[in-house]
Amino acid sequence: MTNKRLKIFISSRNRDKISFQNQDSTLSEIRAILKSKLEAEKLFGRDLFEVWINEEETPRNATGDAWETCMSEVRSADIVLCISNGNAGWTKKSGDIGICHAELKTALDSEPNKVRLVETKIVGKDPDPAQEERNKKFQQYIKELNLFRGAEAPTGEEIIIRSLDAVKDVVVEIAHAGRLNPNKSAFFLGDSLKWSRMSYSQRKKAIEKSILTSLDEKGGKILDTNRAIIKKGKQKILLKCQGIPDSLSVPEAKELVGQPFLFDHEDFKILDKQNAIGPIHLIGCHKSITESQARKILGFPNAMLVKAPFGIYVADNVQMIQLIFLQDCRNETETTHVLQRFLDWLERGGEIDYLYERAEKRKKIIKAINEVQETIPTP
Repeated sequence: MTNKRLKIFISSRNRDKISFQNQDSTLSEIRAILKSKLEAEKLFGRDLFEVWINEEETPRNATGDAWETCMSEVRSADIVLCISNGNAGWTKKSGDIGICHAELKTALDSEPNKVRLVETKIVGKDPDPAQEERNKKFQQYIKELNLFRGAEAPTGEEIIIRSLDAVKDVVVEIAHAGRLNPNKSAFFLGDSLKWSRMSYSQRKKAIEKSILTSLDEKGGKILDTNRAIIKKGKQKILLKCQGIPDSLSVPEAKELVGQPFLFDHEDFKILDKQNAIGPIHLIGCHKSITESQARKILGFPNAMLVKAPFGIYVADNVQMIQLIFLQDCRNETETTHVLQRFLDWLERGGEIDYLYERAEKRKKIIKAINEVQETIPTP
């Protein structure tokens, strides 16, 4: 039977000290208060949240069973709230990361959108060198994540306020995601059925139009039926949009896109006119895509490849080719949703600066190719 409440996992140290109501308290006591407040929340008179904290659920000693129980609960939770003071927590064996570090990593690996981070005052240097090393790794991990977390919460009162705000934010996001992400079992109804009736040519155009429309709504500039410009600060980047109207295992569908980056040099005049970098290829796939299929389109295996909920991101760090495969573009709503998930991942994963750096280098490469092409006499 489906659980009617949203399950919240709270991750933090237990015994570390924190000021609360002008007295010394512990994070464990703050967690208990937060659990009580959250579970008291109701929607139309019904309980809304079920909160999991390890003090009440698992043995207090650092056993392997306790570790695995926590990781299992993190993966099954609807919302993971990490309250961090920089202490990585205990570990199963020497050389491993701490429990708090592992809980945050497991949560982000399972579903980044369900994670919220609240930071409090960083703990001082630990007298145990091994624990101090774990703490440094944990603090560096959080820094590199580039998660939105707001200002530091130095007291128990601030932790509770910021945690409640964070949970509200996730609930709103879950509601929006539910509206934008139609049940995949309903791909045989509505607009999905309408798209299925289309010919390859019509469906390809529908996918491309949906991507461009979504980019336009996000402030992009549409150039033609396949190209758009987006901005980050003063920097502009050219996106080339393509649609694959069936499974990539169908050669006829795959051939409609081929290897579009082979013609990037033809876009140099557009890049020059728009003062933009790139291009980067946005490829909407009507169905799912595998890592093997993405590699075959690129043409060689030695590249960065990230499998994510939106699809697959491929980056070649030699030729600086970048391909974003958006999967399950079955209708306009779903296409918009997977594009937004990609853009969210860029920001939350801290990959956006690398994407722009590769795009700058790609422009230099195709400029050189274009100059060589212009020296070749026309037959």
